[in-house]
Amino acid sequence: MHFGARLRSPRAAISLMFAINGILWGTWIARIPAVADHLDVSKAQLGSVLPAFAIGALIALPCAGGLIGRIGSGHTFTLFGLSRIALFPLLALAPTPVALAAVLFLFGFAHGAVDVSANAQGVEIERKTFTSMLSSVHGFFSLGGLIGAAMAGLIAQIGISIQLQFTTLAVVSFVLYAIASRRLVPDETHPSPQTTAARSRRRLRLTLPPRVLWPLGAIAFCTALADEAVADWGGLFLHDELKTTTATAALAYTVYSLTMLIGRLSGDAIVTRFGSVRVIAGGGALSAIGLIGGSLLGVPWAALAGFGIIGLGLSVITPINYRAAGSVPGVPRGTALASVATIGYLGFLMGSPLMGSIAQLASLRVALMLVGILALALIPLARATSRPSRQETPVAGDASPAPVGNDMPLTAAPDFPAG
Repeated sequence: MHFGARLRSPRAAISLMFAINGILWGTWIARIPAVADHLDVSKAQLGSVLPAFAIGALIALPCAGGLIGRIGSGHTFTLFGLSRIALFPLLALAPTPVALAAVLFLFGFAHGAVDVSANAQGVEIERKTFTSMLSSVHGFFSLGGLIGAAMAGLIAQIGISIQLQFTTLAVVSFVLYAIASRRLVPDETHPSPQTTAARSRRRLRLTLPPRVLWPLGAIAFCTALADEAVADWGGLFLHDELKTTTATAALAYTVYSLTMLIGRLSGDAIVTRFGSVRVIAGGGALSAIGLIGGSLLGVPWAALAGFGIIGLGLSVITPINYRAAGSVPGVPRGTALASVATIGYLGFLMGSPLMGSIAQLASLRVALMLVGILALALIPLARATSRPSRQETPVAGDASPAPVGNDMPLTAAPDFPAG
């Protein structure tokens, strides 16, 4: 049977696309030390290059929102997803730090556009299939990250070059991604020409997100900093400060992805039982324990255990946060999603240079502990996700059940963006 024929379900298709994105991301994260060695850069230099990714993503967020209104979320998701895959080999082929920064900017732009359009496509699939898949689809991204990081560790032991690895993975991913994208669904509604023109005029000036979204943006910011601490610096902490091998350093993101996968696959049930406020508050506490405890003990097994605890703590926070943003009354779903995502990416943008500078002045241990202290802010911020959902007029002929609140069971068809 042809592979494309097996992807009859849009949910299966978008899950595969999320998994592919996760594999690429996990591979990149696990091989950052190898790329740094290839370019022979210091921690401070690396910290000044990595933010190019977040800058590109930040610029892409409002652009993607406008493009989704014109061509739909599915086409936007496909266009930038394939572009991101095509750029992937250049991360390993860049000959200088400046060239790597340029590639990271373009890669980040595509990543930011994929982030917004994937969420918009997810809500369309949820509305049409009457299923809650928010946490599980994020789980496939985590599964992909686990697979990518694990393969990267194995390939590092074998001795295959990062250039060959990245290029081969990109070719395979491009084909599978293109096949899966054919099963995405069209958007239910599109803005009128007047609305589109008004949005185009608004894009000519910069505006702050609505104040009601600021606490959710703060959650995204703290989550991004903690995630970035593990993704960009966890392997370097093991390799440089704890003197482990490159293969062992690659396990940092592998362990993190594994526990995050476990948390996300069970996320819907966890939120149904305990509610969003308790889950996010508990996740913030776990993240702080993992970052502070794992760094303070200063031995490889403790650091790896700490990264695993962080993965559990952060696993369901982002899906809950996007759900809450998409449920805020009076704010268009796309606007809310892009606003929260933008503040989150500011965490990535500020995190890398701060971590690099602190590591240069003191140590990575100190930098990781400071991020752990900041993660405690998630505990009081958790209440921002408990606001009631907005009510919307159902689409004609659509028997979608009423939207559920953020602390209500997720068994009904949800009315919020999918990750």
